[in-house]
Amino acid sequence: MDMEEENQAEYERARTREAVTGSATVSITGLPIAAVEAAVEETTASMIRNAGFIDLAGKQIAKAAREAVAMVTPEVVREQLGLEVAKILAEGVPEFDSYNGQVKKHTSVQEMVAKALEARTGDHYDRNRPTLLETMVKAAVQEVFTKELTKVVDDAKVAVRQQVDAVVTGKLSEALRSALGVK
Repeated sequence: MDMEEENQAEYERARTREAVTGSATVSITGLPIAAVEAAVEETTASMIRNAGFIDLAGKQIAKAAREAVAMVTPEVVREQLGLEVAKILAEGVPEFDSYNGQVKKHTSVQEMVAKALEARTGDHYDRNRPTLLETMVKAAVQEVFTKELTKVVDDAKVAVRQQVDAVVTGKLSEALRSALGVK
């Protein structure tokens, strides 16, 4: 094999490696080893710096994307939630049986609230259990009554204390006068 064929074969091998690795191939002959090492170190350092820049850019892009999504997400959720609530208020909610078959076309929100208020609460074995509405009314009346009763009791305590203090003070004053002989 002559020199030209050898160079052609080396060229083909280099092209094959370049196609496989995607990077250029360099043939180094006649350079001192220190120069080759310096070139390799500089190339490696450059690649590491570029990788760092690429990584930093990727992180910055990801951060910007997260911030953009975070700013838009509450608005989108609020908008979609508003649309769904409006749809439910307008159309009602479909009612299903225990087999997930639709029983009734749609139940209005008013019907759902009325049904919930009329539902019996407590132990299912108690036939005298109250409805949710009765329980709510009882709790509200009890709260108001307790507040009013507490106020009346506190006012009565103050009045009784004042009367007892006046009687005790008068009796004590009278006892001291008679003991001291002062009229």
